Amino acid sequence: MHWLSSSYGCLPRAISLSRRRHEAFKTTFGVSAHHWVLDKRIEHAKVLMSHSMLPLPDVAYQTGFSSQSTLTRAFQRRVGESPGQWRRNAGPLSGPTMSLSSVPMQHGSRHTRTV
Repeated sequence: MHWLSSSYGCLPRAISLSRRRHEAFKTTFGVSAHHWVLDKRIEHAKVLMSHSMLPLPDVAYQTGFSSQSTLTRAFQRRVGESPGQWRRNAGPLSGPTMSLSSVPMQHGSRHTRTV
């Protein structure tokens, strides 16, 4: 889902939606395409945080946010608490856990994995 990390300005081109189609998208899904993408990225961050001990900067990078602070601001606005608070309140890891080496890295990652 490379297009999930597209900025909103590039979103129409990335998913080939005209302004009229964006309005239809909002009518159909109840949110703008931008908020829909943002919600999907935050949901993916929740999955990473609940099934791994990835540091928040890595969670941010894996979900297409430019930094941990950008993830934190978006997460706080959409969820009502910071990613760190959400992770603590979610309790112990549930289900199978992932290590950093099992999480696919985005192309061009500035982070390296050791296996």
